[in-house]
Amino acid sequence: WTQPGARAVMVDAKAKFVELEKALAAADDWTHDEEDRVRDTIEALEHEFEAYLAEARGQVAELADISATTGEDDKIVYDIARKKADKDPDVDWSFIDRVAPTIEGKQACQPTGDVAMLYRQARSIHGDFSRLIEGVEASLGAGCKAKARIAPLKHLYRIVEKKTFSTRYPGRADGVCDIVRALFECETKAAMASVYEALATHEGLVVVRGKDRWRNPTEGGWADFMVNFRLKADRNRHVAEVQIVHRKLMIAREGLDGHAAYAQGRAATETLEKLEALGVALPKPTKHEPHAFAAELAAQPS
Repeated sequence: WTQPGARAVMVDAKAKFVELEKALAAADDWTHDEEDRVRDTIEALEHEFEAYLAEARGQVAELADISATTGEDDKIVYDIARKKADKDPDVDWSFIDRVAPTIEGKQACQPTGDVAMLYRQARSIHGDFSRLIEGVEASLGAGCKAKARIAPLKHLYRIVEKKTFSTRYPGRADGVCDIVRALFECETKAAMASVYEALATHEGLVVVRGKDRWRNPTEGGWADFMVNFRLKADRNRHVAEVQIVHRKLMIAREGLDGHAAYAQGRAATETLEKLEALGVALPKPTKHEPHAFAAELAAQPS
C-alpha cells in the first residue's frame, strides 16, 4: 500500500495546484484558462481517488495494521501530554460552559461546495482574517501567554482529499471549514479560556460552531478547543477555523509529526474510515508496543 499523497499522479496534481495557487495570489484572480485548468485537475483527481479507494478495498488488513499502530501511539502520547497540562492550576471554565451549549456540535457548512470558488473566497478574506487574529492576540497582552499561529491557506489538493474521505459530508467541499485557519498556542489552561472568550465576544465575527475537545478528547486522544466563525464584513460568509491548543499538546503533536510513519498512519486511518462508511468490513485491530516517542514525552519535565 502507498498512501495517496505519495503516488506519482497525486504528486503531479499537487504540483499543478501549487502553480495555480501562486497565479491566484499574484493576480487576485484566475484567467479563464487557469480556472479551466483548476477544474480539470480537480475532476481528474476525483477520478484518481475513486480508483485509489477501489484498490484499497483489497488492502484492508494492511491498512488496519498501519492505522492501529499509529492510532494507539497517538492516543498514548496525547494522553500523557494532557495529564501534564492538567497539572496547571484550576481554571474558571464558566464562560465556556455558558457559551458552549449554543454552539457545540452545530453543523458548519461553507456557502458553496464548488472547490475553485471556495478557494477563491478563502483567498479574498485571508488578509482580514489574519489581521483579526493578530488583533485578538494583541488585545490579550503578553501576560496571557497565548501565541497566534496563522496558517497559509489549505492547499487545493488537500481540500479535494478531505471531501473525498469525509464521512460526515461525503464528496462535499462545503464541509471543509479549515481552508482559512489559525491556532493559538497557550502556555496555560487559563490562557486557553481567555482566547476562547476573546473570540466568542469579538464584534467583528460570528461564531457558527464550537467544539470542546479539551474536556471531551477525540478517540485518538487529541484535546483542544475549536471555534468556527465567519467575518461579519465578509459578504461571501466564508467559514474559518481557530484551534486553541495547550503548549503540552503542541509539543506532542510536533513530536509525532516528526516521525514519517505518522503521516502514513493518518492516511491509512482516513482510508479505513471511508471504506467502513462505504460498507467494507474492517478487521479487529491488533496490539503493539508503543513508539519510543511516548516514553520520551513521559520523561520530559512538566
